[in-house]
Amino acid sequence: MEKDQQIQYSLKAYLATEQKGVPRKEYDFSIFWKLKYTENKVLHHKKTNFPLKVLELEFVKIDFSTNDKTLGKSIDFLHRTFYRYDGLKLSITPNGMTIENKELLLNQWQQIRSSLQADYKGFFAEDYLAQLDGRMSHCPPTDNYFYLGLLFLEVSESLGVKQSRNRQIMLSDFDDICFTERLTCEHKGSGQVYFSITGEFTNQHDCLLNKFYGRTQIREECILPEWVQLEVDYVKEDINILEIRTNTAGGK
Repeated sequence: MEKDQQIQYSLKAYLATEQKGVPRKEYDFSIFWKLKYTENKVLHHKKTNFPLKVLELEFVKIDFSTNDKTLGKSIDFLHRTFYRYDGLKLSITPNGMTIENKELLLNQWQQIRSSLQADYKGFFAEDYLAQLDGRMSHCPPTDNYFYLGLLFLEVSESLGVKQSRNRQIMLSDFDDICFTERLTCEHKGSGQVYFSITGEFTNQHDCLLNKFYGRTQIREECILPEWVQLEVDYVKEDINILEIRTNTAGGK
């Protein structure tokens, strides 16, 4: 990747819930952003001497929209919470990913939080803001499908065909269910690597998982996927929840 390279990504999510005696509810979400790469330096792996770049990523823009016009003020509330990650800087090293400006983001979140408290009253608003307080401190956006979980898949270049890696992931901020995601290398060829995505509940005994399957394609020696498709279908407290997500690179 070249210095100061920019790439555009779009995340689209379809959410449907079904419950006996209650009309089916459907939602469409789309998020669009730009990521700016800045190359800091080149490291060499001690064992292989393979050159590894350290990249810094920064959000340029975040948009959120839904086709469900009945949500009204809820959309404004949710939209504004997204901007707590605006300006996020992420360093990628051989040892993993690190948020470089965590204190700045926490301060930014406190300003957004205060603004939301001034505009929205009631139990739901206070409860949701309290949940986001905890996630800002303990749950990075790279471990959440609603933000960066489908963008940074944390794949090692040494992962061979039929080998896999596991990680803990959340679907969104709307549910506290955690999953163990398994990414399996299915095929390598023509400079591309193809993976399957499967998952299971993490210590969740009161839910039924009907489906957790997806696919993704990543160029060799690249940290970001060309595209990701994922479908998750599960039942929680007699509510059937279906989520379909796609993440696509939209150009440089």
